[in-house]
Amino acid sequence: MDLTQGYGHQTKLLHLNASNAKNRQRIEDFAAVTEDAQPLDKDFSLFAYYPDMTLTITRDGQAGPTAVVDINGDYVDFYYSGETQLYRSKMSSVDLKKLIHQPTK
Repeated sequence: MDLTQGYGHQTKLLHLNASNAKNRQRIEDFAAVTEDAQPLDKDFSLFAYYPDMTLTITRDGQAGPTAVVDINGDYVDFYYSGETQLYRSKMSSVDLKKLIHQPTK
């Protein structure tokens, strides 16, 4: 799993591999950002000009789609790179920030 800051800068915030149960669980927790998300009926051009981060989760050696994520007040909105459908995560912005700032060891 790779989490990077911004869209153009690609400053790596977090890289996790599933080398232990704690890391595997944390990767699954990050996967919850995009799972069961609701499509937004919102014009793609209204999405934040500078998204907060990108999230890519690799499973079984295959990188999944990259989610371009914007923390929008209480909500976490995203789209998949190369697509124009916007989604709203069921995960709150508070919960995502807590997940990001967990100690890695």
